[in-house]
Amino acid sequence: MSAKEVKAALKAAREALDKKDYQEALKQCKVALRADRTNYTALVFVGVATKELQQFDQSYAAFTKATQSNPDMPLAWQGLADFCVKQKDPKYYRDLTMCYERLSKINESRDPGKCCSFAEKTGDSWLMREQPLQALACWQAALDKLSGFPADVAEAKRPSLCRKVSDVIVSQLPVDLEYVEQLSQARIAGSAEAVQIYILYLLRVLQVEGDDAIDEQRADLESSVLRECEAMRQSFADDVFSRQLLCLTAVSKCQVQGGTWSEGDAALCQELSGLQEDNSVVQLVNAYTRLQSGDLDGAIEAMATARSGRQACPLTWCVSAEILLRVHAYDEACHSARQGLCGIGSKQSKEYPMDAAQMKSTLQMCMARGMLHEDQEHFEDAINLCNELCNQKPGAGGVAELLLAKAYLLNGDASQASDICDGVLRHDSSNHLALCIQSCAESACEHYRSAEGSIAEAIQLCPTVAEYYLQLGRMLWESQDGEKRRQSRASFMKAAQLDPHDSRPFYQLGVYYADYEQDLTKALRCFQKAVDMNSGNLKAVTRLGDCLQEQGNLTEALELYQKLTVSMPSSQSHLAWAKLGSLQLDTGHSQEAITSLQTALRSQPRNGSTWEALGTAYMNRGSYASALKALLRSVQLSSSIYGLCKIADIKSRLGLNSEAIIDYRRLLESNGQYLPALKGLAESYFLLARDCVSKNFDKTAVDCVVEVLSAVARAVAINPRLLCTWKLLGDSCMLLTPLPSDVMEGLTIPPNFTDPQLQQTGVSTKSQLLALASRAYGQALRVCPDTQYEHWLWHDLGINYYEQMKNAAREDSRVKFAGQSLQALQNAIRLRPDESSHWSSLGVLCTSAAVNKLALAQHAFIKALQLQPDDATTWSNLGVLYISQNNIELAHKAFAKAQAVDPEYVGGWLGQAVVAEFMEHGETQDLFHHASQLTYHDQTALGLGHWVCCKGLLGKSSAATSGDEQDGSLAPESANKETTCSAAALDAVANMMEKVTRRHPDNNSALSMLGIVLERQKLFVLAEQAYAKVCANLGDGSGDPKDVDRAVANHARVLCLCGRYSEAMSKFSGLVEPRHADYCWWALACYHTKDGYAMCIQLFEKALSVTTEPRDRSAIFTAAAMAAYRNGELDKCKDFLLQSSQVTPASAVCQEGLCALTALCLLSGALDIARAALAELRKADMTDVSLRASRAYIESACQIVLGQTEVGRRQWVKEIHRSPADGELWSGFGRFLIQTKTYLDLCHHVTVTGALLNPALAASTLSVSALSLLSIGQKKTRALRAVQKAIRANPTSPHAWCALAACLGAREDTASPSELSPPVTSEDDVDDAIPEQGDVIKASGVLAKTDALIAMCYAKAKAGLKEVQHTPSATVQHTPAKSLQQLTDWMTVHYHTAMLQAGKAVNVAGEPPSEQVDLRLRLIKLLSEAGQLTTAGPLNGAQLAAVRQIVLANGDLSLAWQSMAYCYSAAGSPLAAELVLRQAVATASKTGASPGVVLLRLTILGLQQFCIGSDAERWMALAQEAMREALKQCQPSLATQTVQAMVIFHSGNAKYAARLFNQLLPRCEGNAVFHLVQYYVLRSQLQVKNYDAAKALVEEMERSGSPYHLVAFQLFQSLG
Repeated sequence: MSAKEVKAALKAAREALDKKDYQEALKQCKVALRADRTNYTALVFVGVATKELQQFDQSYAAFTKATQSNPDMPLAWQGLADFCVKQKDPKYYRDLTMCYERLSKINESRDPGKCCSFAEKTGDSWLMREQPLQALACWQAALDKLSGFPADVAEAKRPSLCRKVSDVIVSQLPVDLEYVEQLSQARIAGSAEAVQIYILYLLRVLQVEGDDAIDEQRADLESSVLRECEAMRQSFADDVFSRQLLCLTAVSKCQVQGGTWSEGDAALCQELSGLQEDNSVVQLVNAYTRLQSGDLDGAIEAMATARSGRQACPLTWCVSAEILLRVHAYDEACHSARQGLCGIGSKQSKEYPMDAAQMKSTLQMCMARGMLHEDQEHFEDAINLCNELCNQKPGAGGVAELLLAKAYLLNGDASQASDICDGVLRHDSSNHLALCIQSCAESACEHYRSAEGSIAEAIQLCPTVAEYYLQLGRMLWESQDGEKRRQSRASFMKAAQLDPHDSRPFYQLGVYYADYEQDLTKALRCFQKAVDMNSGNLKAVTRLGDCLQEQGNLTEALELYQKLTVSMPSSQSHLAWAKLGSLQLDTGHSQEAITSLQTALRSQPRNGSTWEALGTAYMNRGSYASALKALLRSVQLSSSIYGLCKIADIKSRLGLNSEAIIDYRRLLESNGQYLPALKGLAESYFLLARDCVSKNFDKTAVDCVVEVLSAVARAVAINPRLLCTWKLLGDSCMLLTPLPSDVMEGLTIPPNFTDPQLQQTGVSTKSQLLALASRAYGQALRVCPDTQYEHWLWHDLGINYYEQMKNAAREDSRVKFAGQSLQALQNAIRLRPDESSHWSSLGVLCTSAAVNKLALAQHAFIKALQLQPDDATTWSNLGVLYISQNNIELAHKAFAKAQAVDPEYVGGWLGQAVVAEFMEHGETQDLFHHASQLTYHDQTALGLGHWVCCKGLLGKSSAATSGDEQDGSLAPESANKETTCSAAALDAVANMMEKVTRRHPDNNSALSMLGIVLERQKLFVLAEQAYAKVCANLGDGSGDPKDVDRAVANHARVLCLCGRYSEAMSKFSGLVEPRHADYCWWALACYHTKDGYAMCIQLFEKALSVTTEPRDRSAIFTAAAMAAYRNGELDKCKDFLLQSSQVTPASAVCQEGLCALTALCLLSGALDIARAALAELRKADMTDVSLRASRAYIESACQIVLGQTEVGRRQWVKEIHRSPADGELWSGFGRFLIQTKTYLDLCHHVTVTGALLNPALAASTLSVSALSLLSIGQKKTRALRAVQKAIRANPTSPHAWCALAACLGAREDTASPSELSPPVTSEDDVDDAIPEQGDVIKASGVLAKTDALIAMCYAKAKAGLKEVQHTPSATVQHTPAKSLQQLTDWMTVHYHTAMLQAGKAVNVAGEPPSEQVDLRLRLIKLLSEAGQLTTAGPLNGAQLAAVRQIVLANGDLSLAWQSMAYCYSAAGSPLAAELVLRQAVATASKTGASPGVVLLRLTILGLQQFCIGSDAERWMALAQEAMREALKQCQPSLATQTVQAMVIFHSGNAKYAARLFNQLLPRCEGNAVFHLVQYYVLRSQLQVKNYDAAKALVEEMERSGSPYHLVAFQLFQSLG
């Protein structure tokens, strides 16, 4: 390759490097190197490119090869040096040194500046290799060469080289005395730099400890340092280094070593200041100079500059601590001492000769002095530090011991401090500091005389120490001697003069001026001076704040505490935060006070007073729960009476008045004269009484008012001039005004509240209580006549006179009280004419009858509304005024405005309800109800009760007031019908009427309405009591005779409903003018009495004679027919019903009478009349829902008689479509389906729907549902579940218990699975348990346990029937006695039958005699005796004959034939048992009963005899024939299908039987028949030779504990 091509390649490589395309550059360089492998430029370019490509090995090789190619060229050396520097790997440091040496040599003749720079870097590389001597040699050689270089280069490079040499000598050159000698020789002919280096190395040598050679020459070395510095100072007039070192040595000698500050030292410092002013050492020297001269302010300023210039040395911190201690900045002094201790051993500490141990001791001494000041709280660290100082070298001895004594003294151990001072004084009796501390210790031990002597001696020894005068002043001040306290001022003044930087003397002077001379101005200035000097003096700040508060400067006090809390950390400013919070609380800033007090508690959480203030702040803000927690914490810490009282106050405000009363009483037990507790107790009882009055707890309210009077009496005895107590007394008396007078009987007042003119202490009438209230308000006005509350007292007094006016019995008294009330209210208006309440009360007064100034009343109301337009009470009062003037429209507007202003005010809603009632609006009841929901009000209760009774229960024509049309009686046709009023509405009205009658026991209207509502709720006993009170109120003869008649009639009616018929008849006989309804109820009373039938008919005739209303006459005829039917006079009953149906118009005919006529005709066979009555019944409009079911039932019964069952069913469906929500229709339809045995699967759903729609019919309806489920064979779960729900709905329902007995009996009569095979109890019974060899099916009937349950069910049914018979107004009472007796006989027979089958002893001796049941009971008894005999052996012939005789006498009973068959089977006569069972089948078919159960028993008998083996074919044929007939008669059931499968199996069809048993197996899981079916499945599998399945089944039987598993195992072993 030609040279031109190489040159082009290198040019391309350079351009690629400029573009940072290093790969291209490397490629071009390789082209050039192919031509010349030693091409210098190409190798350098390769080094650069590979370095950038991070191929460091190739880069190093390229640079190295380039240096070898041309060693005199600097480019490759520079590249290699850069490479080594960037790698920062020690393995390249040698190459780096070599590069810098070569570059320095190359540039020595070319560029002297670069030569010096590379020489300097060469030394740096030697330091990187940790070879300082070679670095020094390199730099020294460079310094030597500087003399041959140009002057500008030498001047520029010399300082840096000298600094590097100096740094290495001082910091890195090994300490060796030989080097000292070498440096000493070098500095002789050297410059100032050489001398400085020598001195610095000497200082470094002096820092070494533990070297014997150096320790021997230490003194000489120190002298050499000072001598060299002095020589350098003399030789170099502008040298700062030597002068700084000499000044630092002088300061250290005085401050650390305890030397004296001479004039020469001061002159030296002045000389240094003249050379350099802004140096930190110069500022340190200036600060110490000013400290020595007493200029503490200047010293502080200079020291601040010294510490900020550069990192301070320990001496700087030591001087700073001393200055801060002089100005009593103790915390800052401790901080400076700590910083100085941390700086010992640092670089700055080696700049001058310093004894590290002495410096440490001095700094620790400063720290101890800073820790021992009065503002500290903990001194344990100070004690430990002083003990450490005392244990050090004896140089700090005396002072350290005295500091330890002071630490003990401040920590409270005065005796220990005294002992230390005694020890010091024994060695040096003139030690004034020891005398001062001794004096303080003696003062703490209360040895005041000797303490004064000691401090006086200390002052005599050293009269220039301010601390001694301060201590003397304190002793004089604390002596409590007036003369000595006066003398303390001079001592405090002297202390302040000697030490003007100490805030304590000024604080003590402030205390003196404030507490002794009572001069707040001087005290304020002294406290302000103390605070200015030491803003952290909490005592001075708090006293300053107190002075500002006393002078009324609350703003300045707040600013003071706020500044203090900002400047101090929260952990040290608890008192400031607490004071700030208390001041904020006093100024009404509760939220800010809470924040401040919480901050105070963070630093001192156990300060009870702060918790107490925090609780008060929470109370002022309204956060009572938080206030209660804070005050409880305060009481736990301090047990203050104020906190306990506030806790009770908060509980009272939270409505916990009972707990507040307990707290107040507990507080008064310890301090009975504590007035706030008495007042709080009275207020709590007052609030409790007010709550009781609102809840109508009248007796409790009276008791609480008695307690209020007692507490107020005690408070008045302590301080009779308190306005609040007299006001509370008046309010308490006024609180009882709504209560009746009889409730307040026995209420007594304390003697100091009685009227002297009345000579009595008891309050027996409401008027006397109101008079006491007026005297209380008058006394309050006399106690505080000119307060801001005076107008309210006049207002309360006016209201009191108004109440006395309403309570007055005489007219003149009412006029008198009305005038007094008017005058009082006018006084209130005069004092406060802009108060709307006064005008509103004036308007109420003017509407009264005693004043009767309606125009003035309207003016007053309008004036009140002008002052306060959003006053709902005034709007309501204005509405009442308009109603009294019959201005309904304006009244409506006024009440609407009241509602809009305050929707929760009851007066507006009550007024609107009255307006709606007047207008007969449909929303009247809703308005009354809403008003009652807001709060209780007598008028609301009366209005709602009147509306409900008149419109909801009785109708408009029979309201519960007085008069002919409004008598409060219930019409016969509506006495037991549902109304539009819900049960909740009736409960609400009953509760409100009870409250009204309790407050107003003479309100006959309220009592009558209460009786009506209770009667509708079927609370007849309570209704009778209410009506009896009305009769008693009207019994004095003062009432209207018509009202008396209505009251007596109401009372007599309820007596009938209570079953007290004789009393009712007596009441009815006393009526003056009975009405037709009275005659009807009177007849009802006779109906229920013995031999009262004739009188009953007469009374019905009288009722017919006094009424011409067709509807009433028809109802009376129907009632008379009921009486005749019950007496057995069916013809007369029919006549009455015909007369009832012939009333005109047809719409007035009693629908119940038509139903009864139709039913009676159906029973008597008069189908034509029945059809006619039914036709009329169809035309009638069934307004009463309950009669629809009766009509549907009668129509369906008629169709059944005519043989048209489907038509009857359709009639039920039509009625249900007309009223789908009528539960009674659904229930009746279900009964129809079960009776006609049609659509039984639908019957269950129909009855369940009826129970859901009408829960009152749930018991009977669900019983029908259970029977329907039984009929379709679903008896295991659904039927039992339905009948259980029925029993829970009505535990006394005979229907439900009979249905449960039917369910239990049905489960067993159809061969319960648990009876299909006898149990296997041991291995010996295995053979007997095999069906072919023993009994396959036990034909005993039912299990004993289940039969006992069935017997219990029938016993419950009989008890329920008796209870229903004795229930007043029960429907069953109208059932003929014959039917009831038949029902009772039926239950009796089934009960004893179940007892018989349960194996229990049957006792029929106590049963009532009855021809129909006697023979059946005899049979049961005989069977019971026979069953007992069969346990020992079979029945004998005589017993069988007795059984046969009874059965033949009761041949119509299938159960009797079945029992006889059981006896023959037990006696070993299967043929006779077969014949008897065949007769039982015939009897069942004849009586209409299902013979399915008997046929199933006959099948079981055939299987038993087939398994025995005698005449097997005949018995198998019998079993098959009976099974076929049973399947026709029985509903599919588990037992029926099991017996069928067994018959098929024993018939030889094992394959088909196996399929049936496999189908039954999952269905019977969990049932007792499961194990038997499992056994037959095994046998079937063995018969078809399926041995694997049989083996698995045997294992499963063993795991499940089957009683057949042993039999199955033996069978499997024998066949498998």
